[in-house]
Amino acid sequence: MSDKTFAQFTDKVWCFGDSAGIDFSSGGTAPITTPYRSQGGSTSICDSAGQLLFYVRSISDLNLFWYNGLVINKNYQVMLNGDSILGSGFYHEHIIIPYPGFNNLYYTLNNSLTSSLNLKYSVIDIDQNGGIGAVIQKNVSLSSVDFTDAMSVSRHGNGRDWWIVLHDWDPSIGSSNFYKFLVDPLGISGPSIQSIGTLHKNDVSNLLFTKDGSKLLATNYLGLVEVFDF
Repeated sequence: MSDKTFAQFTDKVWCFGDSAGIDFSSGGTAPITTPYRSQGGSTSICDSAGQLLFYVRSISDLNLFWYNGLVINKNYQVMLNGDSILGSGFYHEHIIIPYPGFNNLYYTLNNSLTSSLNLKYSVIDIDQNGGIGAVIQKNVSLSSVDFTDAMSVSRHGNGRDWWIVLHDWDPSIGSSNFYKFLVDPLGISGPSIQSIGTLHKNDVSNLLFTKDGSKLLATNYLGLVEVFDF
């Protein structure tokens, strides 16, 4: 889940799979049924009491392949303007983070494997539409780089801002480039690019921060396992 490192937010409600979910807010594992099927990436965010704020889901439907994301509000309805969120329906391609400095705003970032779409973000105002939220910016482009189908997020050392990290790939010569975007009260800036580690020639991979943000794990389906200091 994208919010596992948050101090004031929780990951107490997971929504995934074929209309499935788990609610951990009572201390146990209560199954829940959601009205929307996810086949691939999904992520959710809850408030400090463990109550669902919203979640983002995608589905591998070839008829809607790159326009398949939905933002679902706490009532399990499509959020106002929350349809047609760009992003593909595979792996870790959705992230939700609070907008630094604004208690009512959230980013959802969506990464796609096609160069015509690539990395996009949308902004959610949870106070709109009677307190169940609305998408106020949608599918804003951040990059046209071909990234692997994974991204990860870590809290900045200042305790307020965020780092978004992705890795690009090249099927012929490979690439060792990590792309780092800074999220602060002024918006999203970057990327800064650092070349380190093994060349990536495939797009099936994963990036994962440790809970304290000090280490970054990079893996892929060919057996690559690398750990970096961050």
